[in-house]
Amino acid sequence: MCIRQEEYAVDTLVIIAITVVAVEVIVLYRAHRRAEVASAIRDSPSQARRWVERLGGQVYTLEPKDDAAARQALADAAERFTSAGAQIEQSTSQEQYRLAEHGKLGRLTRSRLAVPRCGVCF
Repeated sequence: MCIRQEEYAVDTLVIIAITVVAVEVIVLYRAHRRAEVASAIRDSPSQARRWVERLGGQVYTLEPKDDAAARQALADAAERFTSAGAQIEQSTSQEQYRLAEHGKLGRLTRSRLAVPRCGVCF
């Protein structure tokens, strides 16, 4: 009977050791995920601002000359640039920054419509 109790004691210790290791793995994984999310949140504003600066660069470096359509396209792009900056400043979550960045990519594409009309070739 003494041998059987020792076997149960060893089995119990093995189960406890496996449980402790599993809990440690879960805790470490969750800490790693939290760090990744925190890093992504820290990077979101700078990435979104980069696109706003790029849009601003397009808006303020082009000259529409005498073309009314190009002048209007650049005025629209300037308005979008202003609203994009405000949208970024009001963003507080990674999802809001992602949406702001997505909107800016569309605005940047539309501002490029004025580029050929301004006599600029890339």
